[in-house]
Amino acid sequence: MIENISIKDFRGIRNLTIEKLGKVNIILGNNNCGKTSVLDAILLFCGATNPKLSVVINWARKYSKISDEMFLLNFYGMNPQNQIVLSGNYGISKKRILKISYREENSESISVEKSNISEKHVFLNFDAEICGKTYNTQLKFPGASSSEASVTYLKEEYTEELKCLYISSSDPFYDNVDLFSEL
Repeated sequence: MIENISIKDFRGIRNLTIEKLGKVNIILGNNNCGKTSVLDAILLFCGATNPKLSVVINWARKYSKISDEMFLLNFYGMNPQNQIVLSGNYGISKKRILKISYREENSESISVEKSNISEKHVFLNFDAEICGKTYNTQLKFPGASSSEASVTYLKEEYTEELKCLYISSSDPFYDNVDLFSEL
């Protein structure tokens, strides 16, 4: 169980710390005040070594096209220089920190039919420290000519011990009840 979480530079949240989380927590607020962003940050925190979650959370918001703009949505002010940092404690004195950074690379190739072709590659780097051990993964989006992203585990793969379930408000009620029983 997550005991506390700090969220820095994620979407519209500049800096937020939530202490004393329980088994069941209620987040209340006006429309567009960051409730879903808090939940998405918790999902990323729980799956700290799974960069595909950064795509999944935006699909839930109906962003169906993988693009560099979609990745930028997660950075405060859509500014990729703002590194996302999610940190907190869970279990008995277990700590984890997830840092997500954005990087672009341009590559050029020469084509017989066309002149030089320049293509931008976008990378999201996930650096997770879980109980003192470091895990690095990378999500690569190869540019405008592709609709797929690839994942590279830069070190060993981590088997997650925290469980987090994303339930959309658009899902039928009875389906959600079944999902809760899985936890």
